[in-house]
Amino acid sequence: MFGCLPLLNVSKGQLPNDTALEKQSKLTIEAALQNFGEQVLKVVFADGDSFGVSRSAGERNWKPFDAVDVKLVEYPDESDAGPFLVPGNIPIEGWPAYYRRDSESRLTLAAVQRRPAKYEGDRHAIVVDPANRMLYEFFTFGKTADGWAAGQSSIFDLKTNELRPDGWTSADAAGLPIFPAVVRYDELERGIIEHAMRVTVRRSRRAYVHPATHFASQLNDENLPRMGERLRLRADFDISEFSPPVQAILTGLKRYGMLVADNGIDWAISVAPDLRIPVLHEELRKIKGADFEVVVAPK
Repeated sequence: MFGCLPLLNVSKGQLPNDTALEKQSKLTIEAALQNFGEQVLKVVFADGDSFGVSRSAGERNWKPFDAVDVKLVEYPDESDAGPFLVPGNIPIEGWPAYYRRDSESRLTLAAVQRRPAKYEGDRHAIVVDPANRMLYEFFTFGKTADGWAAGQSSIFDLKTNELRPDGWTSADAAGLPIFPAVVRYDELERGIIEHAMRVTVRRSRRAYVHPATHFASQLNDENLPRMGERLRLRADFDISEFSPPVQAILTGLKRYGMLVADNGIDWAISVAPDLRIPVLHEELRKIKGADFEVVVAPK
């Protein structure tokens, strides 16, 4: 399904100059460690920064629903025009795992869908249209008294490898699609992840490298990662003692790496908020930033 973005599923052996590391690789990782301290890899899953994907994407008897207008209130000039396929039960970022695993939360989906007047997180929302192979992604999405609204909207044609225009953002700061880079339950069940993963960093550089098309920083320190920077787990990192789901993630990180997609939690990869996925935090915390390398970007 995911023709979207040619560099998301480029494997280690297919990368041009694959054996050459970015000359700033060591400095970039060291700068990250200085910025983050002894930070470790983690997942954004049950802590409110996972991604809801419309269940329409997974139903065998998928039927199209009516397109609706979405009011664009923050980045209309870097958004794709609607109308958009938005089901009434569209999940908002973190639904359901974050809310269901919080025993104190009694929120319904309808309550989570209500768009707050002020910023309360990225509130990503994603819809996959498998019949037409289209991907719709939104930033700060939710329902208002006047209908659906979002800070930004992006449409990706999964039949192509088209990037967003240079200088344009997406629901992620890097201009990348979110859904193809999120770890999903079916991938962990198969024991293999065949694409680059999404990672966030607290401090990034005022620069981007394809497949990213947008930066989100005023910092010019060349040792900081650019949006779209590919970080790869070292080939000699021993993964034999980890559980099968974590081994699947780490094998993918060795082969495809992870792309810096947004500013956010330090060294956080994104896992779908699926209650079937076990909590992986403790195991992933054993992997440190120093275990990664920065790969030369393909030309």
